[in-house]
Amino acid sequence: MKFWESEYYGNTILDYAIVFGIIIAAVIVGKILFIISKLIIKKITAKTKTNLDDIIVDKLEEPVIFGLVLGASWYAFSLLKYAAPTL
Repeated sequence: MKFWESEYYGNTILDYAIVFGIIIAAVIVGKILFIISKLIIKKITAKTKTNLDDIIVDKLEEPVIFGLVLGASWYAFSLLKYAAPTL
């Protein structure tokens, strides 16, 4: 357990591992949501009479997934402690 308790720049290796894990999990969840969007939601919208819903889904899927990954990354980095610079 000594390895995980080693401290660098005010954070332990376990803290860095948790941040990295959150970011990786967010990317995986984003990829799963993208696949679900391609396979399920686009098939449902293709059955409608108008193309408006197809366009809306097509234009919103990438920004929503990007926002999810960006928000999770922001949250993960907020868990770290940042030391004030010394002069």
